[in-house]
Order: sequence, then structure tokens, then C-alpha cells
Amino acid sequence: MNRQVGLILLLLLTSCNAATEESWLGKKVFVKDDFTARIGVAGDEIKPIPGPAAVEEVDGVWLRFGRLWIHKKDVMLPKQAVAYYSQRIKNQPGVQAWWNNRATAWIELGELDNAMNDLNEAIQLDPLNTPSYINRADLRRMKGDYENAIKDANEAVRLDPTNEACYCFRGVTRIYKGDYDGGIEDLSQAIRIDPSKAVNFYNRGNAFSRKGNYENAVKDFTETIRLAPQNSMPFSGRGYAWLRTGKYDNAINDFNQAIVLNPRDADAYEGLAALLSTCPEDKFRDGKKAVEFATKSCELSEWKNWVNIRTLAAAYAETSEFAKAVTWQTKANEMANEEKYKQEGQARLELYKIAKPFRREPYGKEPK
Repeated sequence: MNRQVGLILLLLLTSCNAATEESWLGKKVFVKDDFTARIGVAGDEIKPIPGPAAVEEVDGVWLRFGRLWIHKKDVMLPKQAVAYYSQRIKNQPGVQAWWNNRATAWIELGELDNAMNDLNEAIQLDPLNTPSYINRADLRRMKGDYENAIKDANEAVRLDPTNEACYCFRGVTRIYKGDYDGGIEDLSQAIRIDPSKAVNFYNRGNAFSRKGNYENAVKDFTETIRLAPQNSMPFSGRGYAWLRTGKYDNAINDFNQAIVLNPRDADAYEGLAALLSTCPEDKFRDGKKAVEFATKSCELSEWKNWVNIRTLAAAYAETSEFAKAVTWQTKANEMANEEKYKQEGQARLELYKIAKPFRREPYGKEPK
């Protein structure tokens, strides 16, 4: 599967002076230890909010995370969280949790080396703390150090073999490494331990998609949607699976639903644009809308995702603006992270140079 999917990032719980309520929506924030909360539904239990959590709704001074509302004064953006936990560390340097929490804030700021230093300190303070190994495994995965990430995940599994999160993080790392079968095995074990966690079905669905097993991918994304119906990501994931199996109406419906749930879902816009610009069936193509949606996906991803840029090139080719198609495909080729994608991109580029749009092969005729 060519698309770079987001793994493990499914937020299911899912201070600055905001000019408007809209500016809070989607913000990833941390919550202070002594936060003020109100319950969304009578009888809900107040549980700690893991950081970072995305703001799902705004009501005056209240921000919603899942079914729980937190007062604005008790949330922190990542930079504020670093300062907050640094003060905690200064006052109580032996508390492992403060190092773990600050590491998470560093990650949100892109300061991965600082995060690694904090996680190393956390593990030194408590070498039996499973979450520290899980966090360091995920950080090493982000840095592309898959071998050591798996070693940390193995240690987490050894320390707590009944913890589904250990298998989840190891499974995700295996998927990034290209070991789809190993990832599916770990995520299946996580699901056996706790079948209520939507994130594990979501990640396994992505693994099935990457392996080309779209039927099982659809099943897992459908189960994710049942467990987390307000999250856009499984709709986007299932939309891609429908797209690759030629069920274009289903794909369009899922991409549109993802956008309704999250107007900032770059994957959904990219999926729609890809369908509208490269579909082998004429009736589904619309170059003008494809350019609009592809541009939106690039803006939302801050022009850092080569897949979105590649789709923008395909959209311009569908509108016969081949000079722009060549420009953007060249950029996508420069950004692509694997040789096989560069080769596929070069084939597209050659088409655009001779004023031909790119078309996907009809389902069933694509090379395996």
C-alpha cells in the first residue's frame, strides 16, 4: 500500500489566549495534575487524561476530551507542558512520572533527543516501569531505530505480559519495519487481551491494508468505527481499502464522513482527491475538485507529506495542467522515503512529461 498511514495515533479520549473557540479544536494539549473537570454523562468516572490529547469540542471555558470536560485554565500546550514538568522535576527529581511526561511534551515539539534523555532518566529511576519502555520504544520507532524499539517493547512485554499496550506498540513497530505478519500477530494478541480497544483494530486494519489484504482491513476498520464512531481516522482507512477494491461509492462515502467528523483530516481529503483524479472509471473523475481536495490535504499536512503532493500532481494532470503536474511530481519524488516509491513516482512523471494523466489499474489487474 503506497499511502503512509498514521499508526497508533488514534486518539480515542479524544495556556494560550485563543481568539476564537475554533482555534482550540484539534489542539493537542496536556492536562495539569490538579485539573478541574465536569462530567459529560452522569456516573462517568474521572480518569487521568493522557497527554497529549486532542480537543474535540469547546463550550465557553470548557474543553471536551471524549466524555470529559476540562477547564481551559488546566490545559497546557506542549511548550507550556515542558515548563510545567521541568518545575516538577526541579522540586521532585526522583519522581519517574515527571520525566516521562516531559518526554512526551518534547516529542510534540519535535525535540526527540531531549525526549530520549528524559526517558533514559525515567528508566534509570525505575527500571521496572513498563510505560517507560513503551514510550521509549515508540520514540525509537519515530527515530527509525526499529531494532532497539522492538527490544524495548520486548522488555515491556516481559515485565507485563498481560498488558495489551505492550503488544500494540511492538506490533506497530513491526509494521513500520515492514514485518506485517509480526505486527498483525502482536495486534491480534492485544485484541485478545482487551477487545474493547479500538486503536488495536485500527492499527491491525492498517497492517492488513499495507499487506494488500483489503477484505480484512475493511473488517477491522468497521469494528474500529463501531467502537469509536466519532473518530475520522477509521473512516479514512476504510475509504482507502474500498478504493483499492474498486468500491468507489463506498470509498467516497467514507472519505466524506471522515471530513464531516474532522474537517482537518488530511488523509480523507487526499483519498478523495486520489479517487477523483486517478480512478479508472470515467464517471468518478473530477479534476477540478481533485485539485481542490489535494491542495487542502497538502495545506493540512503543511506540505510535508509526499503522498499528498503526489496526489496534487495527479489532480493537475487530470485537469491537463501538465507543467504543474511535473513540478509537483518532481517534488514528491524528492521527498519519497523508499526507492520503490521513487520508481513509481518516476513512472508517473514520465507520463506527465508527455501530457498523459495517471490512471490506476482496475481492481484485480494491479500488480501484486
